[in-house]
Amino acid sequence: MCRTGLYVILALDMKYAFILGRNQELSIAELGAIFQSLRSCKNYAIFFDGELPQKPQDFLNRLGGTTEILEIFAENLPQADILNDVEKFLLEQSRAHTGKCAFALNLWPENKKSQVLKFLLTRLKKNLRAKGVSANFMNKNFQNVSPVFASKQGLIGSKTNIGILDVGDGKVTLGATVALQDFEAYSKRDYGKPFRDPAVGMLPPKLAQIMINLANPNEIASAATILDPFCGTGTILMEAMLMGYSVIGSDKDARLIEGARQNIDWLQKTFSKSVPGNTHVKLFQKDARSLTAADAIAKAPVGGKQQNGSLSLAVVTEPFLGPPLSQFPAENFLKKLMDELEKLYLDFFKNLAQWLPKKTAVVFIFPYWKKGSSRQSLASHVVAKIESLGYSKTTFAPLKTTSLLYERPDSVVGREIVRFVKVVRP
Repeated sequence: MCRTGLYVILALDMKYAFILGRNQELSIAELGAIFQSLRSCKNYAIFFDGELPQKPQDFLNRLGGTTEILEIFAENLPQADILNDVEKFLLEQSRAHTGKCAFALNLWPENKKSQVLKFLLTRLKKNLRAKGVSANFMNKNFQNVSPVFASKQGLIGSKTNIGILDVGDGKVTLGATVALQDFEAYSKRDYGKPFRDPAVGMLPPKLAQIMINLANPNEIASAATILDPFCGTGTILMEAMLMGYSVIGSDKDARLIEGARQNIDWLQKTFSKSVPGNTHVKLFQKDARSLTAADAIAKAPVGGKQQNGSLSLAVVTEPFLGPPLSQFPAENFLKKLMDELEKLYLDFFKNLAQWLPKKTAVVFIFPYWKKGSSRQSLASHVVAKIESLGYSKTTFAPLKTTSLLYERPDSVVGREIVRFVKVVRP
């Protein structure tokens, strides 16, 4: 894997380009868990050759780490050919749609001071008008347009939001945006839900989606269940429901279970068109260290196959990570906290090992504490002990790493994601 600050995964015959989010390693790992035949290279996005599992917008709605999907219409062009090929494409689109041709150009990787973008926009407008097309570009100050603006201007439906993708060696690939991340829906699910509790952690919906996809949905039944034994306010459960999974959630705190129930009821009403009607929900109060196989069976299965007495499932969870911290803790406090969390996690995995079916995926978050550029990782102390209980940590293809980091710039506590697979039968 080339590490140049930006990434691309390249397939032999490109058809789609996936523009990555801010945490590119998470974005790459998520897509790597869904698409099996990819090879790595350098640069900025992910390219895929083949049919998408769903319509582009529906598929993007279930990806937490991708901000945009483009359909490729020209590849590996010399930069000198950009103007001609984009003009030809926009002329074709103008014939398919009535009215004024509103278009935008976007450079990837983004260059906010590009004179090339200014030149292309002004020349395209002039050339299109000379050919009888009433055309205007939507780029304010000759910069990439925002996804929200592109969506509101109707550029997606007309396929006139054009991406110019630098693929190196003086070559570019061109694509038209066919799907954009719905930032407003994410914000509503994050901040608009009725029950929130910062004291137990605020897992972002996008990160919850990534974790669910990292469970490798291709390896479990299409009607599988997502089990979250530390469900808190229900973020993972909510995102799993929107992705078509049935869900089982438990937490030892009755107040949080009631809050999760409120949030799920709100989700089913607010996003009623997005939640499949046959999605089953099971919520109950219980300590994660005492769950049984019976707890992991939905009361009314919706078509999933029974395996070893349990509905086909994946475990996706963020456990208690410790109290919120505004500054790096004192050494004695941190040691005590790490000891307590280590015991909690080991007890949980030990109990889970008694009944979890072989090959079941467990996507789990460990905390780490950061001070400047240094990190104090709990996973480095605990993962080997968890493996000794009958699990194996897996590699996130194509990155060749067994853990993924997520942190906010101003936070003290970060998240380290590890995926285990049960390897020993109970």
